[in-house]
Amino acid sequence: MKKNWILIIVIAGVLLLAGIAVLFILRCRNMHLLEPMDGPGMIYEVVVDELEYVKNDHISGGIYRITAERGAKIRLEMELKESSDSESVITIAEADRELFDQIGTIILRAGLEHAGNYPERDPYQMPDATSHLKVVEPYKTFSITSLMDLNESELQALSEIVALLEEAFH
Repeated sequence: MKKNWILIIVIAGVLLLAGIAVLFILRCRNMHLLEPMDGPGMIYEVVVDELEYVKNDHISGGIYRITAERGAKIRLEMELKESSDSESVITIAEADRELFDQIGTIILRAGLEHAGNYPERDPYQMPDATSHLKVVEPYKTFSITSLMDLNESELQALSEIVALLEEAFH
């Protein structure tokens, strides 16, 4: 009688460990189903770089970069430089999560994710010297490095994204 109870306890323990292992494997395989789906494109980061940027405030001309990172609040950082050798002026702000929802909607509407080139796949394509957009999503990153490859609606969408990011600073 005592052997039966020990055997039942051992079998129950093995089944419990096997169940935990199966759940862990399923969780790892279906991780994308468990991630938060809180944006149309689930964007985690947007980086906009522009050269030859002209601003009428305290800096004119030079290099300009906005980085937006997803969090409880979106963290925005704007970097302005008069030239590549000059000191950076960095401005930090926060925005609501709806900003990435709006950017995701613009990207999907214009098909910008398909217009982005992938530098690792095409190392011979020369980047545009005036602008760069990089969008990081959970399973892919796309970059637009040449404005010459964009059609009119894609250029307008890129301008809308930059305007939304700039507006978040005011």
